[in-house]
Amino acid sequence: MPKYYIGVDVGATKIKAVLVTSTLIVKKRIVFLTEANKGLNVVKSNMINAIKEVWDKNIVSIGVGFPAPVDLEKGVIKSSRTLPGFVNVNLKNILEKEFSVKTFVNNDANCFTLAESKLIDKSDKKSIVGVLIGNRLGSGISIKGELYTGSTCSAGEIGIIPFKGINLEEFAAGSALKRLSTYQGLTMSPVKLAEMAKKNKGFAKNVFKEYGVNLGTALSVLANTFDPDVIVLGGSVSKSFQYFKSTMNETLKKNVSSVAAKNIKVVKSKDADSAALGAAMYAISRTK
Repeated sequence: MPKYYIGVDVGATKIKAVLVTSTLIVKKRIVFLTEANKGLNVVKSNMINAIKEVWDKNIVSIGVGFPAPVDLEKGVIKSSRTLPGFVNVNLKNILEKEFSVKTFVNNDANCFTLAESKLIDKSDKKSIVGVLIGNRLGSGISIKGELYTGSTCSAGEIGIIPFKGINLEEFAAGSALKRLSTYQGLTMSPVKLAEMAKKNKGFAKNVFKEYGVNLGTALSVLANTFDPDVIVLGGSVSKSFQYFKSTMNETLKKNVSSVAAKNIKVVKSKDADSAALGAAMYAISRTK
């Protein structure tokens, strides 16, 4: 009898669920809208419906990546800046009551990093930082194949670090692109800016170049703290990697030691399912 696992990636705008084998072959995937503006109960309902869409009778366990610090043993969402209302919510209990299978919850950036660390370094010899860039800025840390989550599952939360009168999230997440476009005379979403950059519009390209400087500055905080071999970028903004890559790398290398500058690499994730796969991987590791 085959064994299957479900990984769920809960984001600000979308919820993705995947059904995988024990060797991480994806059998089903589905994407639901999060509908965060409709409140906690609607988000929970959408999460449950996404899981039902990929359900199989041979499910062993469920893993969930959620944008918040998590009590890893109890599966409690402590407090989410991304999805207000999720404060001390026992997501593990909610899903185990609904589906009668073991459920494990972790931070979404941790799940993303877990998957990427295995894709990038099968030998588990490298230190890797995964960074999700969307409406928020979150990161996870993998040191030689092992996730480092800190004492409260808050390791890597660089977005809330104060910086130049704001914080690093406002300075280097998706909202920064919108703000930078305003400074240039037009207010545009990251998606619209990417469309314009693809059409070789100078305005959009200049915004992305400036954004690269901001992001490179933010990444230097992670680089100087954890000295990783690789920083891998995911999230919606990473899709525009080609437009900010150059100034990002230049700024990053200026703000770290010369030794680290020669070693560190920043790459874009090649798997759109990484966070959901990482959630499934986390469930598999906790089920054994």
